Amino acid sequence: MGIDESPIAIVTGANHPTGLGAGRALFRAGASVLGLTGLPMAPPVHSRVWRELHVVQGDLDSWVERVRELGDRAGRPVFLLPTSDRLVEEFSRRRAALGDNIRLTLPPHATVELMLDKTRFYAWAKERSLPVPESVVIQSGERLRQVLSRIEYPVILKPLLRTAAWNRASPTHKAYKLLRASDLDRIPFALFEVAPAYLVSRWIEGPDSAVHYCLAHCARAGEIDVAATGRKLLQYPRQTGSTAICV
Repeated sequence: MGIDESPIAIVTGANHPTGLGAGRALFRAGASVLGLTGLPMAPPVHSRVWRELHVVQGDLDSWVERVRELGDRAGRPVFLLPTSDRLVEEFSRRRAALGDNIRLTLPPHATVELMLDKTRFYAWAKERSLPVPESVVIQSGERLRQVLSRIEYPVILKPLLRTAAWNRASPTHKAYKLLRASDLDRIPFALFEVAPAYLVSRWIEGPDSAVHYCLAHCARAGEIDVAATGRKLLQYPRQTGSTAICV
């Protein structure tokens, strides 16, 4: 199958290991992969999996406009795979603006918001007796200090939504493990200047290799029609980062 006949896929976050991993999987499946990035000098953008690399600068409108342009240019269906929370939310909210050629496989927007909002998802999971660690939602520095003064350690601190400001301040860490209250002072940026709210949860002990995952695609009727399971071997940074090696 030549390039002109192969499926076309757009992957955001071509500068990040997550985006590169998605691009590799699609490339090996025979797709022509277009990578989008806001950081054109990052090592992953130099991979041979990207048929084209598009640098997107500016606000979220710029990402929506570029995706639409690429879909219109292709003149046929293009699969879109966003690899960051903020783009998942934006593309989901503005599906109609992406154009007729873009194929974005997501549930209804209300479900997307539920999955992205850790506050709502925690309440949803507790109502259904799912095994989630005890957690507290924090919306101010004063409240955070109060909780950390009496909570049982270790805990994990993560933003409810990884904002663009969080990603700039913490490009590798998705969360921070705290062994004591004073560990908060080691975080090298002002937390509430980069995100409005955080979740503090009890830490579940175990190595990176104890993290298992399941990736699934649900048909319109809500039934899983394909799924793949795996296990992490290594995260970067260790324990609080993105998958580096998995099986």
